[in-house]
Amino acid sequence: MLAGVRALVVDDDRDTRDLVTEALRSRGADVTVAGSAAECLAALDREVPDVILSDIAMPEQDGFDLIRLVRERSVERAGACRRWR
Repeated sequence: MLAGVRALVVDDDRDTRDLVTEALRSRGADVTVAGSAAECLAALDREVPDVILSDIAMPEQDGFDLIRLVRERSVERAGACRRWR
C-alpha cells in the first residue's frame, strides 16, 4: 500500500493523469496533479512530494527538462537530495 506517500503526477494528457491518479489513490497515496512542467514547478513551491511521476513527451518542456529543473532546485524546494536519486 501507499498510505502516506505524497505523489505528484505530471502529464499533459488528462485521461492519463486521471488514470494514474486513480491507481495511486486507490492504493492510499495522496496525489497532486499537474498538466505541464510549469504547473509541476508551481506545485513544488507549495509542497514537496515523496515521488514525481512525469510524462516524458510533453509540449514546451518535456519530462527530461522538467527533472533537470527539479534537480537544480534547492533541497527545500524539492531539489536534488538523496531521496531523489
